Amino acid sequence: SLVSDTIVQSIELQASRKKAKGVPGIDCCTYDPLRSGRMLSFGLLFYGPLQHFWYALLDKQFSRRSYLPHFASKVALNQVVLGPVVLMSVFAWNLAFQHKLNELGE
Repeated sequence: SLVSDTIVQSIELQASRKKAKGVPGIDCCTYDPLRSGRMLSFGLLFYGPLQHFWYALLDKQFSRRSYLPHFASKVALNQVVLGPVVLMSVFAWNLAFQHKLNELGE
């Protein structure tokens, strides 16, 4: 989470600098270490453990007699079940740490 957020922030910084180049009155944004900290804490405290237990559960539920159906089932369940949970959780996590949790439904 930290690495991906740092990459995204660097891309956003480069884009804002190109946009602001030669245009008076536009301030360039800066690197946001608090945002990176929120993403790091999400990955370490929530997403990492969640995936560990999620894939342990999937391994118990599906036999490993044939690799392809086992793999395809895990991928499908990951996208259909875990994907929406993680998306909602990352937004809720960030809004909670910014004290904006009331904006979650907007």
